[in-house]
Amino acid sequence: MRRACTVALTTTMLTGSFFVAGNTAMAHAAEASRSATGPVQSAMLRSGQKLAPGQNLDSANGRYRLRLQLDGNLVLLDNGKHIWHTGTGGNPGAAAHMQRDGNLVVRSADNEPLWHTGTQGAGVHVQNDGNLTVRTSDGKVLWARR
Repeated sequence: MRRACTVALTTTMLTGSFFVAGNTAMAHAAEASRSATGPVQSAMLRSGQKLAPGQNLDSANGRYRLRLQLDGNLVLLDNGKHIWHTGTGGNPGAAAHMQRDGNLVVRSADNEPLWHTGTQGAGVHVQNDGNLTVRTSDGKVLWARR
């Protein structure tokens, strides 16, 4: 089932398991992902979706936030404190794309790649434990921030 919601503040529309509300991409329900220690609750940006400047993807528990800053830097926050970033600041208009080939890429306003994970996964997960991962559709971790 495809769901979509358009918000007056943004022209980006996310479909599937997410909607844009107040410039935050939120999961309709928490998604369990597999890890070596068992299920991990997370929010997911799926293949073909993107974060535009000022948009967020929050973990299911709300503690962690993946935010694309207006300067183009993709950052992970723990209750508002920066804990990781792509180092792509200075690129206003950049967007973070979970490409259909499974590579998470921050692209400039001119569509030039600035940073990427080099993966072929199904989506990027903001986990309740603070990890940021790209996983296959069956839960295998292909890339992690830590």
